Amino acid sequence: MAVYVGGFRRGHNYIFFYHRPVGGLIAALPPTARVVIRAYISRQYAEGDRAGRLLAWLVRQNSQPSPIGAIRLDSGTIVNSQVEMNDAFYTYYRSLYSSPLLLLRSKWLTSYSLPPRRCLQTAQADVLEGPICMEEMCLALSRMAHNKALASDGLTVEYFASQANHLLQPLLWVFNEAYDRVKLPDSMCEALIVMLPKPGRDPLEVRSYRPLSLLNSDFKVLRKILANRLLPFLPQLIHEDLSGFIPGRNTFPKISRLLRIIHNNNPESSPRTVALSLDIEKAFYTLSWDFLIETLGVMGFGAGYI
Repeated sequence: MAVYVGGFRRGHNYIFFYHRPVGGLIAALPPTARVVIRAYISRQYAEGDRAGRLLAWLVRQNSQPSPIGAIRLDSGTIVNSQVEMNDAFYTYYRSLYSSPLLLLRSKWLTSYSLPPRRCLQTAQADVLEGPICMEEMCLALSRMAHNKALASDGLTVEYFASQANHLLQPLLWVFNEAYDRVKLPDSMCEALIVMLPKPGRDPLEVRSYRPLSLLNSDFKVLRKILANRLLPFLPQLIHEDLSGFIPGRNTFPKISRLLRIIHNNNPESSPRTVALSLDIEKAFYTLSWDFLIETLGVMGFGAGYI
């Protein structure tokens, strides 16, 4: 049995390779190495059969996406150069984003009116706008998730949190100046796009990958501030039938209602009932930003927030 043990103390690196049973070698190890290996064995014993951090780490290590080696074009040709693969992804998503359904957005918005209770009042819209204060920045930073992948800036949320005394005030000036100019800095509009393979799909097909946009940390802070401002108004703006991602709502009542309908339905005494589960293909990719912005305007959001 091969065992690797590593320990660091006073600049010395202890690395040992053994091909004997573990029980017979621990006594031969230096004190630092013995502490390391005993802690490792104890952790494996305590967490080995639990759905905890150790299992999540092992699964994540086994599911790391591999680099894209080749892509099949619409013509059937398989290419493996970086330039040709980038062009294939660019062509596919450019065609996807230019869906003809997007041309109907203005016509739909002019012919549809939201109920007044689904729109913001003037006083509520004013709360969403206005300069950003330091308290909002600190709150947003404290609620942001850590251990996220780096974007093009190479800075993490943990870095902003550890250097808050030096970074938050200049960042606050940048946010408020961008608000006054109605324009974000170019660096905040950048994203590092990573293509993640969908499980069970042909790795040669462009549509078998899901694009993930990694945003810079300063933009994430701004996004969190704006989301915190909007959060109290979401239950008013979003219909009660939508349960996900709304404070104070969950899916249990909807699932319970569906189960009652299924079990209490009697085809002989009531109309036939059908339960449908709908999934719009590429829904988030075909939704237009212009449509979203126009919809926010119809719902009463001010130009400063949009």
